[in-house]
Amino acid sequence: MNPQVWTTTRLLALMFAASGLSELSGCAARSAPPSLLLERAGALKVHLVSDLRLSLPVAADFQDSEVVWDYQVRQGDPVGGATVRLTVRSLKAAMTSVTVHCTYDSETPADKPPQPAPAAGQVNHQQRFAETFAPLKGQGCTALLDRAGRVSQLTEIDPPLERIVRGPIANPDLGGYQAALLLSENHLRRYAEMAIGTLPAQAALKKQATWQTVELAETPRGGAALVKKTCRVREVQPTPAGPKQVTIAIQATALANDALPDWAANRPAGSSDMKVLALDRGSGELLYVMPPGRLLRRAEKLSLEVALNSSASANARQAHPAAKMFYVMDETCEVLEN
Repeated sequence: MNPQVWTTTRLLALMFAASGLSELSGCAARSAPPSLLLERAGALKVHLVSDLRLSLPVAADFQDSEVVWDYQVRQGDPVGGATVRLTVRSLKAAMTSVTVHCTYDSETPADKPPQPAPAAGQVNHQQRFAETFAPLKGQGCTALLDRAGRVSQLTEIDPPLERIVRGPIANPDLGGYQAALLLSENHLRRYAEMAIGTLPAQAALKKQATWQTVELAETPRGGAALVKKTCRVREVQPTPAGPKQVTIAIQATALANDALPDWAANRPAGSSDMKVLALDRGSGELLYVMPPGRLLRRAEKLSLEVALNSSASANARQAHPAAKMFYVMDETCEVLEN
C-alpha cells in the first residue's frame, strides 16, 4: 500500500490512546525524553526542493527530491538515550538545468521500455542520474540520540549511503549534488530527530511563547551556514480526539557567526566552490500533538544569497550589484501511515 499522510484526527486519537498520559496542565510543557516514549516503528516522508535563482529567467539548477524513510525507535540505555534506525523505503528525484532534465523513481517497474542510446561521444544523462539514486533503496543508518532527543552520532551507515554522506561526490551535475544534499549528515540527523520529535521544553502551552535557536542550512553545491531562528507558539488548539494540537511558527532572522560543527564543515563539496553570503528570508511551521509531545510535520522555506567563492565572482558582484544569486530551499517532513 502506498503510504498516505495520517489524517490529523485519526493520528491524534491513536497517539492519545497509546500514550496513556493525561494532558499537561499549567503553562510549561516539558519534553518527554526518548526513554519515556514507546519503542515503535513508523515512516517519514521528506520532500526537498532547491532552486538556484538568477537575474535571468532560466532554470539554472532546479532539484526536486522525495524520500520515504522507514524508522524504528528503540530505547538505547537506562539514562534515557535511544537509537533510531532509518531505512530508505522509496526515492524520487528530478532535476532541470539549462541543458538537462532527468528523473528517477525507485518504484518505476523494472520492465519499463529502455530509452534510446545516445549518439557516439555523448553522455547518457538519464542513465547517469539513475545510477546516482538506484543503489540507495533499502539502505540506511543508525542514529544514537541523547536524553534530549538530539543525535550524538551516526553509525552503521550502509556503504551505498555512506558514499553519498562522506563523498567524494560522483556525477555531481547529474544527481550527485542533489543526493549529497538530501542525504547529508545534517539531514540524516534531522530525520532521526523527527522520528523522536519531542516538544521543545521552551514551548509553553500558551500563545506567543517564544525562544531562539540556531540551525544549519545547506545548499546543493557546497555552501552551508548557521541560521538564527525565532520560534513562537502560534496556536494551541484542542481537538475532538482529546489531545492539543500545537503549532509553532519559525522565522529566520540572520546568519550566525558560529563555527560549523565538524560533521557539517567536512561535508563533501564536489568541484563547486560556492559560499552563502546572507540570509534573504525564511519561515516555517512545526506541528505537534500534546500529549505525548510528538512532532507530526515540519515545513520550512529559506532563501539564501550565494556566490562563487572567487575573486572574479567578487569583482562581478561589485560591478553589477543587482545581479545576485539565491538558493531557495523548500523542505517538508511529515509522519506517514505505514
